[in-house]
Amino acid sequence: MSFVLWLFEFGYILQHAATIFQIFRIKSRKSTEIISLETNILFLIGAISRTVWMWDSMLKGFFLAYVEMILGISSLVYIIFLYRRYKVNTLVTNVIRLPTFMRVEVLLPIICLLSFFFHPGSKGEFYFTLQMFVSLSIYSEAIGLLPQWYIISKEKDTGNISQFYVVFLGFARLLRLVFWIQMYYQGQKFGSLIVADLIHCALLFNFVYNVIKNWDKGLLPQFGDADKPKKMF
Repeated sequence: MSFVLWLFEFGYILQHAATIFQIFRIKSRKSTEIISLETNILFLIGAISRTVWMWDSMLKGFFLAYVEMILGISSLVYIIFLYRRYKVNTLVTNVIRLPTFMRVEVLLPIICLLSFFFHPGSKGEFYFTLQMFVSLSIYSEAIGLLPQWYIISKEKDTGNISQFYVVFLGFARLLRLVFWIQMYYQGQKFGSLIVADLIHCALLFNFVYNVIKNWDKGLLPQFGDADKPKKMF
């Protein structure tokens, strides 16, 4: 299999690992404080859309794509279930009110419009192509990060955000950048998708900055300790 396919899939596996670490954090604290339901819903829409367009790509013959697809959808469905279950235990979450333009019912139509007009390939019969779902998955991830970024920047608090969630999302995004560089050198230049991923990276790095800024100084995630932060000094 092509090296770019391994990059693509491994990047998504790291992204799903981030979700799984966040699941453990929610279950251990029984709280969804500062966690955005809208972000996870839009991420789930992106994951589902990839199950549609993968049949029109090289991924359909790649065994890892099926493992990653199941892992991604199941973890996102479960974290949404946990949000619904533990929201009543989270006083801060009950107070937070996202502005209308950050709600799923506003962001999703924007994502769909962008996917309709800006996507790889050409339009097919009835002005439709499966390649629209490629754009839908990437735009859902890029724009879907906005509600979580907004909550963190507005509340000036990390709440129940897992440090591993942030670390693994960051590594996943770095791999995606390497993926696009490899695709560019192979002559696959999908401008609108690259721009969307660059915007996603900018939002993610700003999100990471806000999270780190609001953590206690000198705290880093420690493996093997139930996601509990320890002091460096």
